[in-house]
Amino acid sequence: MDGIKQPPVEITPEKRAEIQARIDGIPKKWRAILADQKRKEIADNSLWSGNQPLAFSFADWQPAKQPDEGLGRKVGNQAFLLAKKMEATPVNVNLFGTRGSGKTSLALAIVDKVAKETGQSWLFVNTTELASLIGQQYEYPELKGKLDRLYKAITGIKSGDGSWYRKPVDILVLDDFGTEGGQKSDNLKVRRDMQEWLYRASNARIDIQNNRPTGSTIITTNNISSELLAMYDSKLISRIVTKQPENVINFTKLKDVRNG
Repeated sequence: MDGIKQPPVEITPEKRAEIQARIDGIPKKWRAILADQKRKEIADNSLWSGNQPLAFSFADWQPAKQPDEGLGRKVGNQAFLLAKKMEATPVNVNLFGTRGSGKTSLALAIVDKVAKETGQSWLFVNTTELASLIGQQYEYPELKGKLDRLYKAITGIKSGDGSWYRKPVDILVLDDFGTEGGQKSDNLKVRRDMQEWLYRASNARIDIQNNRPTGSTIITTNNISSELLAMYDSKLISRIVTKQPENVINFTKLKDVRNG
C-alpha cells in the first residue's frame, strides 16, 4: 500500500533566510559557551581574603553611608566613568586611601559592569593571600600547582602553534596591594620571590614596544605611591600603578563604613 504523499511545502525566501540564520547561529552559540567556560576558568583562580568570594555592583553603592554624601557620590561616579573607559581600552586604575571606605567594593563594581557589558574576563587577587601562597609553596609543594594556575590565568596559555588557547585575563584586580609589606608605618620590602613573581606576571600584560598595557589592572591600596616604592622595585610599580591622574580615585577623605 502506497504511503500518503504529502504535498511539497514551499519555503518562502524569508523562511529560508530564517532557517539559514539558525544554522549559522549554531557555531556562534558554541563559541559563546566556550568563551563563558574560559572566563569562568580564569575567575575560579581568584584569591579572596579569607577564601570568601565577593560581588558588588554600582547599584549596591550607597553614598549616603558617608558623612559627606556628595563626596561618596563623586567617588562612585569616578569609578563608573573609569568602567566606561575600560570597556573600550585597557586601563590601569588606582583606588587608594582610607581602610573600609569602599575601595574593594568599587573595584568589584567596575569589574561587574565591564564584564557584563563587554564579556571581558577578570581575576581577583588579594595580595596578602598571594604572599601567603608564595611563602607556603616551599613547605607544601601541592600549592605550587595552584600558584602555577593563577600565573597562567594572569598571563594566558599558548597552544603548541603559538596561538592563544586562553588569552591573558582582561581585568586583573590586585586588592589590598601593599599590606603584604606589613603595617603602613613599617614600609618593609616585600619578599623577593613575590616581587619577581608579580614582575613576570605584569610584564606579560604589557606591550613593551608601544609602552601600553594589553590588559587592565585595578589596584586597591591604603598606601600612596612613594610608600609602595619603598616596598617594591620601581620597575614593577611603573608597570601596574597608573601615572594618569584621571585614572586615580582618592578615598582619603572618605570614612571607614565597614560594619556600619
